Amino acid sequence: MMSATIGEVLRQARKAQGVSRADLAALGGVSTRLVAELERGERPNVSLETSLQLLKAVGITMRLSTPGGVVRVLRDPETAGAERAARAAVRRNTWVGMRVGLDEAEMPLPPATAGERLSAVAQVSRRVNALANATRTRLGRRANRAG
Repeated sequence: MMSATIGEVLRQARKAQGVSRADLAALGGVSTRLVAELERGERPNVSLETSLQLLKAVGITMRLSTPGGVVRVLRDPETAGAERAARAAVRRNTWVGMRVGLDEAEMPLPPATAGERLSAVAQVSRRVNALANATRTRLGRRANRAG
């Protein structure tokens, strides 16, 4: 029953944003009763258009995929901007404030083919991540000793 799943996601997003059922109903152009019944899973036949209006109202993005692997994301521009801002906030909160780089001797030679370039990027990424992890571990040990 897809409407029950949509209702559950809708309720979680609505509560997380502090939006009342009445406000959500007004934003989606539906009745408060419909929103309540959808959230409780008691409304099995809600049109796709109505569901999309309500999901859009609370900024939910919908990802559709076909058995052949085609993926489409349904979202309005405001939701896309909100998602970018949320990802940026997570990056800001998890950034540890250190820059890591490789010495010239550690840099691979410039590759000729696209496959070699991709392999070189992966190789450099692995080296930088290993260096960053070692630095974090060393800083963590120092902080433990000091605390």
